[in-house]
Amino acid sequence: MKRRSLEEYQRDRREREREARSASTSQSDDDRRELLKAHGLESLRRLRGDQTWEDWMIVGAALMVITEEAMETIGVTVWDPNNKRLVREFMSRWDQYEYQVGGNQKPLSKQERWALREVMTNPEIGAWRSTLDGYNRRKLNHPNKVIESWRRNTQTSDKEPKKPSPSLSQALKEKNKVIEQLEARNKELSEEAEGERAPLTVAEAVAALVSALEGASPEKRREVLTDLSVQLGFTVQQKKVKRRSAKKDPLQEIEDNNLWLRRLNQHAGH
Repeated sequence: MKRRSLEEYQRDRREREREARSASTSQSDDDRRELLKAHGLESLRRLRGDQTWEDWMIVGAALMVITEEAMETIGVTVWDPNNKRLVREFMSRWDQYEYQVGGNQKPLSKQERWALREVMTNPEIGAWRSTLDGYNRRKLNHPNKVIESWRRNTQTSDKEPKKPSPSLSQALKEKNKVIEQLEARNKELSEEAEGERAPLTVAEAVAALVSALEGASPEKRREVLTDLSVQLGFTVQQKKVKRRSAKKDPLQEIEDNNLWLRRLNQHAGH
């Protein structure tokens, strides 16, 4: 395809704008639609070899006209991409329309149609592009790239956190309530444990030792008391008992143990 000069392009553009203005004022709505679609076909033929923003806008105008026709056929007034019947009607009309470009031309992809519709229905995108200098505008012609750059330069990357559903929110509240109750109970138990671990007085320690040794054998009592006396740094003079036989007198053993306990109490009192 022969590339047009800038003068030819500007002349054709002015002619299309003049025809479009004339169509909006003097021609019927059907003629207006046919004219816009005809211009769209011309731009579709040029897109592959010389993609310009103006061509995309003209194709976008044709896309919106075909969208209007599809909505009128279905009987709706708002475009809804989730309306399968509406989408099928639009695609049927668009395929027939785009087929007129010729079999050698690559049709617009689903992503390109979406981006073109987004540009046509969101004036902020075109307004942002118009603020760029000539060099950057020439780099941004394809709708996909324009939308990508527009989002990157005008929208923050931080996404607003999703609000939980009412049922999930209630479940979270109940869960948090249980957690708070458990934490409060743990705090109470910790305080109780701290109180229970308060240091014993000497008298309490001796009483606890005596109580613990009540059921112990004489040998065990002697072993414990001897070890304790070593740790305390004193010794007890034991009364020597003449052994008449190898067998110890049980009463003497008890008396000796009681002597140990009395001495231990006296030492604790000091």
